[in-house]
Amino acid sequence: MASTKKDSVKVFQDLYLRHPMGSKTIRSALLQAAAGRWIHSDLKEENIRDTAGGQLVDVIAFERPATEGLPGVTLWMFEDGKGGYKASNVVPIQQGQLGVAGYNAALVDFASTVVSPIIKSSGIELVLTSADQTIEDWTDPATASALKRFSSLANKSTGRSHPLDEERWLDFIISAHHGGRPLDPEQLSLWLIEMERWSDDIAQDLASDYSMGMALLARYDRTR
Repeated sequence: MASTKKDSVKVFQDLYLRHPMGSKTIRSALLQAAAGRWIHSDLKEENIRDTAGGQLVDVIAFERPATEGLPGVTLWMFEDGKGGYKASNVVPIQQGQLGVAGYNAALVDFASTVVSPIIKSSGIELVLTSADQTIEDWTDPATASALKRFSSLANKSTGRSHPLDEERWLDFIISAHHGGRPLDPEQLSLWLIEMERWSDDIAQDLASDYSMGMALLARYDRTR
C-alpha cells in the first residue's frame, strides 16, 4: 500500500514536462510515443486552437478509451512558458466528473505508459506532484503555524467572530502576506474542511475573507 503523509489531504496532482531543447522536442517525443491506450487527437487540438482565436501557446490533446476502473478521458497539455508543458486538465469523454481519484489515476496512467518509457531516450524530465499534501507543502512554516493556532483555538461554529479568534485570524493573514508563500483560497478552504472539520459554509466564508484581506494588504503595500 502506498504511504501517505501524516495530516495530509487528497488533492489534484499536477504533471509537468521539461526538456533542455524546449517544448518542440517534448511534443515530437510524445507524439511518437503515444500508442496503445493513449492516442493523439489532432481534431481536438484544432478545435481548441480555433476557439482560442489564434492563441500562440501550443496545446497537445490525448485521448484514452474507457477501461475497467477508469472512464474514457481527454488529457490536455499546454505550453507553460518555461520551455515545457503542463497537464492543464483531464476531462471525461462522456458526461460526468472524474473527481480527485479519477483525475489522478488518469494522470498517473499517462505518466507511466507514455512518458516514463521514453524518459531515458528522449531526455524529458517528468514532474508529477504528490496526491497527498500538507499545509506545510503550500505555505511557509510561520504561516502554517499561525493557521493551525487559529483553527485549534477557534469556535468552529462561529468562525472568527470572537475577538480573540479574530486576532489570531488576522495574525494568520498578516503572516501569509509577509511570508512569501501565501495559500490560495481553495487550498485554505480544502484544509479547513478536510483536516480541521470546519463546515463547508464557514470554511468558504473564511477563504473569502482571507482573499479580501490579502488583496487589501497588497493594495496597501502598493500605495503607501
